Amino acid sequence: MLPFMFFAYSKSGPAWDSLRRIKKSGAFGFGKIHIRQSGSDPTHLLIGIGQMHPVLQGRFERFQAARIAHIQTWIFRLCVRLASDEGVRAFGEEGFGASVRSSEEFRVAADALQKLRPELASCGSPGKFLRWTAQRWRRALQRGDGDEAQRLLLPLNALTILQMMDENVHLFPLEQTDVHGAVGTGVDILQEKIFAIERSPAYQAARTRSNAVPFAQQKAAVDERNDLVSAFNRLLSDPARDQWIFAAATERARLAPVTAFVLGQGHRSGMLTLAKEHLPEDVLFIWVTPPQLWLWQAVLKSIGWGLLLAVTLTLAVLAW
Repeated sequence: MLPFMFFAYSKSGPAWDSLRRIKKSGAFGFGKIHIRQSGSDPTHLLIGIGQMHPVLQGRFERFQAARIAHIQTWIFRLCVRLASDEGVRAFGEEGFGASVRSSEEFRVAADALQKLRPELASCGSPGKFLRWTAQRWRRALQRGDGDEAQRLLLPLNALTILQMMDENVHLFPLEQTDVHGAVGTGVDILQEKIFAIERSPAYQAARTRSNAVPFAQQKAAVDERNDLVSAFNRLLSDPARDQWIFAAATERARLAPVTAFVLGQGHRSGMLTLAKEHLPEDVLFIWVTPPQLWLWQAVLKSIGWGLLLAVTLTLAVLAW
């Protein structure tokens, strides 16, 4: 789906040719596309792919875990098409840092991938493997097993599956070590505090609605956890991250006709704003939102407007 918008620049150049070719192939499916351009005839296409990835705290229902798996499956299929049709051999991923912006590339450790291959084979397909892994991750969170939840972050990832199936695929860093390191240290500290609260008798009593712990202690535990989660989310949305990620991605884009990176959907607005202000003239930037992240919201919005219209018409008829 390509939102209607007016362009100040012509839709010509090698980057636009690449975008048309990818769209015509059906690789984007029902993904929602936003486009930014700052110059005429851009030569490099940069694709940001929104994702919903697993986390290490919170309570998730079965359908929410399945949704994460479906999104990762969609991303996997898109990246397979980009690799096979457009020759994209390296994908950007958050969480990998570099001290300087460069063309340095990485792969997940070979022994880690080798341990996962039998599980992938037993499931029969990447989609089934991701759904199975997502439910194991959800149950680990329910048990308060942080170590198991942490271990399952690696296989519950489209780019990990892609590396298992294609030895020529690599990752490139999106974050500066100084920025990601400081954020990462803060994240680790907050996660440990959150895990400690969630394992406490007071918080467990609040979750199970037990009277074994006084209500005041239960409330204090829940409030403290909520404050820690808020601090955790603020830390992850540090503007320095978006600025570095965008700079690293646009610099990398100039090394190939088509470049792609995967990033949390929550960064979409920041990336589009940065593209509007700082996008190089020779780069065409698009952000692709997986259908699982926008279709349901669109359906709910349509239902809401439909109900509003029905109520309005009913009141009008009654008034008449």
